[in-house]
Amino acid sequence: MTVHRSHLQGSIESFMQSNVMSVSLETPLREVSALLDRHNSAEGGCSKHNDSGLSGENSPKAPTDVRRRPESFSSVPVLEGEHIVGVVSRTDLLRLGRREGAGHGAPLAPLPARSAGEVATRPAVVVTPGESLMHVAGMMVERRIHRVFVAQEGKLVGVFSTLDLLRAIAHSRVELQLAEVMSKPAFTLPVASTVAHATDRLAHAHVSGLCIVDEEGWPVGLFSQREALAASHLPGESSVEDAMSYALVCLHGQVPLYRAASLAASSRARRVLVIEHRHVVGVVTPLDFARAVSH
Repeated sequence: MTVHRSHLQGSIESFMQSNVMSVSLETPLREVSALLDRHNSAEGGCSKHNDSGLSGENSPKAPTDVRRRPESFSSVPVLEGEHIVGVVSRTDLLRLGRREGAGHGAPLAPLPARSAGEVATRPAVVVTPGESLMHVAGMMVERRIHRVFVAQEGKLVGVFSTLDLLRAIAHSRVELQLAEVMSKPAFTLPVASTVAHATDRLAHAHVSGLCIVDEEGWPVGLFSQREALAASHLPGESSVEDAMSYALVCLHGQVPLYRAASLAASSRARRVLVIEHRHVVGVVTPLDFARAVSH
């Protein structure tokens, strides 16, 4: 019999990824950016769902069904020898691009000729394989990070991300409803906006993603730090539609958390939009998923 829970059990070891991409202290930032772009190019398709919450072909799957897919990541550990000394994230690169640019309303400037060691956030958040899922979820929320690095005897052996946490939530059948954990209101932007406007909105709202809506308020795409960096070569007046992601998961507020987590992990959508009466009323971000199971 399937058991529904409101919390997670066990350690991160069963869900962490052992294949970790890393860089050295001397790696140029442009190579770091290219590495992130190369491993984040796969996107899920646009998923629209009826009131049952899930279409037939996207029913919940066990974590192993999605773990075979290449991992997507938004930061890389910086190593000195075999030991992790810091981390460079997409947020760091976006901040540098804005700082080097002309300011408000301008496109991102090319990354400066600096190394990963010069800009790395130190120290990186490191845990052991036996750390509990709930505790690590709490660390993610407290520090507002999307991954922790796993070390044993000082050596980097893996990474545990919010995507892995989604798999753990699906596996544990956490049955809280989306309406109970969503952030509201969702930050939206009209599809007629420019890339420069969208990038500025990301920075000033202190969020990592925006929902792009059409003239009737229906979500048509997402614009996150990932899209902002990928669009750095575009003129600032380019349409946000030219840069946004079409990977959408739209569900109603009564859908259980485990079902939303399973769908988001399988489709690699980074946010779940909560829809009522054809309008976005909230969003469940990776950190919202973590917050829901961190206590």
